[in-house]
Amino acid sequence: MQKRLLPLLSLLLVIWGCGEAGFQSDVSKGIEIDPINVSFSVPALLVNQTINVAALPQSQQDELTTSEQTDLIEISTDDFDDYISDAEKFTVNEITYRIDGFPTGSRADLELSISVTLEGSQATFDLIDTTIEDVQTKTTDVQLYPGTGVNASGIAQLETALKDRSGFYLNIEVRVAGSDVVLTSEDVDFDIIFGFDVTARLQLD
Repeated sequence: MQKRLLPLLSLLLVIWGCGEAGFQSDVSKGIEIDPINVSFSVPALLVNQTINVAALPQSQQDELTTSEQTDLIEISTDDFDDYISDAEKFTVNEITYRIDGFPTGSRADLELSISVTLEGSQATFDLIDTTIEDVQTKTTDVQLYPGTGVNASGIAQLETALKDRSGFYLNIEVRVAGSDVVLTSEDVDFDIIFGFDVTARLQLD
């Protein structure tokens, strides 16, 4: 399952300044990774029933969990390479998500956990640990960061990885949670789509 950055969009020069060292510019871009597919199955007897996930046998709870590691993500793209060598720092301004394809008539909460593994060093740090309530309603972009459930230290490490042009993987675990879960089919399959708003501070001679 490949998860590569789509070409960075929405080039916007928002600040220009001039000093002895030259020009400074903030370049902001919207980044969206390919959809992350989530799929699991439930026994037929649980379809169209109100489920308390915590009350299910452990084996059935385990079936309602999906763990994935994305392929290597790199920030190098044709329209960004002209600027990357001049970048002094990166700032992650916002992280959003939306849900696509959650079964019609179903409802659930999702426990979402994401860590980042850096290429080469294999260093891993936590980025997100949160609950998405009423996932069936989250069909348009929802702000995840700034917000609770996002590790500020993890954001700082991600910004450093961007500056260093480090490739990285996203390690993702999604678990169905809640006491009023209703699933309208045995096989559930949907996508989570993450977006990042990132600013690069450039120093131009």
